[in-house]
Amino acid sequence: MPVYVTLGKYTAEAMKNINEVSERLQQNTRLIESKGGKLVAFYGLMGEWDMLAITEFPDEKSAMSALLTVGKAGRLTTQTMTAISGEEFATLAKTRERQTNGADDTALVSSGHR
Repeated sequence: MPVYVTLGKYTAEAMKNINEVSERLQQNTRLIESKGGKLVAFYGLMGEWDMLAITEFPDEKSAMSALLTVGKAGRLTTQTMTAISGEEFATLAKTRERQTNGADDTALVSSGHR
């Protein structure tokens, strides 16, 4: 299943009730599962972001549906990214190398394309 990494910041209102984080985590885990997904890992963070969740969903629509539901509660703002394994990343990098046959990609890189 596709993997998603979500960074989250709790709102001021959510911070007032931070002691409820365990209950919210259980609710969100059930929500993720109801969309066919799985919570792989959850971490509390120090710094700019308050939490990080790694999830798997069958597809982007399922992931987005779960995130929109969480967002509607108004307790969390998020940034979500699609992730691939290091092994998949390395395979793609090798494939890219073969496709370009060592051609100079400077123009592509400097224009923001890879």
